Amino acid sequence: MACACVSCSGGKAGIQEVVRPEIPADSSGPMASYMPMAQIYRTSGDYDCNVPVALDASGTGIVSFPAPSDLSAQSEPVRLEGGYLLDRRGVSANTAFISYTYKEYSALAAPPSLKELMASVIPGARVVEIVSLPVTTPVAVADTVMCNRLIREGLPGCKVVYRAMSAQFSGM
Repeated sequence: MACACVSCSGGKAGIQEVVRPEIPADSSGPMASYMPMAQIYRTSGDYDCNVPVALDASGTGIVSFPAPSDLSAQSEPVRLEGGYLLDRRGVSANTAFISYTYKEYSALAAPPSLKELMASVIPGARVVEIVSLPVTTPVAVADTVMCNRLIREGLPGCKVVYRAMSAQFSGM
């Protein structure tokens, strides 16, 4: 804890600008102010079992992908109501999904080459909406009933951080 305080002391203003505005006053515990808020997302299809990768801004190259050892059942998204998934990997507007499932990919001895990964990107498989919840990811994972209630109630206290321009949503 002392190391974290020392390493953050020089950039505290930057941390407050980026992280603190998203943290409600009633978060649980003192460390909650240093943890990112949970995010839920929807995709253009049923891709919750497929591994996400980050594409460059043009969508023509992969800039980030996990090592097979980075994945486990605990890194898969949690299915919620309304087609939402609770993010446990860090999706963004530039996330695409590959044809490998979490189970297949985590069993690999080494990651596929970038060429193989690009060839495995599922056409049109994208994140179409991301919503920040007013709780941290560990709290959301532990209380999916609360997450589903927020969804049913229209996501009060939540913030839409990304919505694809052409996305069509039922019930929204």
